[in-house]
Amino acid sequence: MAMPACWTTEMTEKGLEHWLAGRSYGFIAKELGVSSSVVFKYGKQVWPSREEKKSDAQWTEGDLDKLRQLVSEGKSVTELTEVFSRSDKAVRVKIEKLGLNKDYRTYGWTDEQDKILRERYNTVKSVEELVPILGKSLQTIVSRAFALKIRRNRADHLSPNFHGKSESLKRAWHNNQARRINVSQAMHKFWDGNDIQKQKHSVMAKELHLDPKYQAAMREVMKNGSSIERKLWKYLEIMGLKENTDWKRHFNIDYYSFDVVVYRAAPPSRF
Repeated sequence: MAMPACWTTEMTEKGLEHWLAGRSYGFIAKELGVSSSVVFKYGKQVWPSREEKKSDAQWTEGDLDKLRQLVSEGKSVTELTEVFSRSDKAVRVKIEKLGLNKDYRTYGWTDEQDKILRERYNTVKSVEELVPILGKSLQTIVSRAFALKIRRNRADHLSPNFHGKSESLKRAWHNNQARRINVSQAMHKFWDGNDIQKQKHSVMAKELHLDPKYQAAMREVMKNGSSIERKLWKYLEIMGLKENTDWKRHFNIDYYSFDVVVYRAAPPSRF
C-alpha cells in the first residue's frame, strides 16, 4: 500500500518511540497531528510488529470510575480525550458500553451544533472547515453526520479533473509538484513505443464505453460540464437553440463520446 503525501519520514521517526512504548493509536495520533485511523492504517506499515492489546484491557477500573465521574460532571469529549490520551471515538464507544449514553455518536452534541452541521455540511468545500467551528475532530463530525443521515454532494465540491477523489487527495496532488512530474515521466515512458499495451488498452476502453451503465454513470459525473462546455452551452442558447431539441450534451455513438452534438443550425433570424 502506497504511503500518502501527509505521512513524512519525520512522523515515522517521531511515532516509533511511542509505538514501541505501547502507546494507543489515539495518543500517537495526537502527538503526530493526524487521525487515529491514519496511524492505524499507515503507521503499522513502517513500524515493527507488536502485540496488540485488547481495547477493554487498556481501560483500568480506575479509568472507568474516573470516566463515569467526568461524564456525570458534563465534561466534553475533547476534555476526556486529553485526560485519557485516547481518540474521540474510543472515548465515545466506552461511554456507550458503560450505559452512560445510548449512542456514542450523540454524546457531547448540542441542538445548536446539530443545526450548524445540517446547514453547513454540504456547503463547505471541505469538512475540515467545520472542525474549528464545532470544536470537534474530523472523524467525530463525519460520524455525527452519518448518524443524522446528512450527505455531501461530491459533485458540488470536486474539480472536474478529480471526479470521485477526496479533498485531501486533491490537495496532496496539487501541492506535490515533484510527484506530478514523476508520474508524467513514468506515464510517457510506459506508453512510448508500447504498441501492444496501446492496442490492449484501446480494446478495453471500447468495451467499457459500450456499456450503458458506464455511459449513464459518466453522464451523471460530467453533467455540470467543464468551464469551456458551459460557455458553449450558453452560446447555443443565445443563438436560439434548445437543449435536447436542437442540441444535446455528452452524446454517445458506439464507443465514441461527444461533448456536444448539434442536431440543426440556428434560425437565420438569429444571425
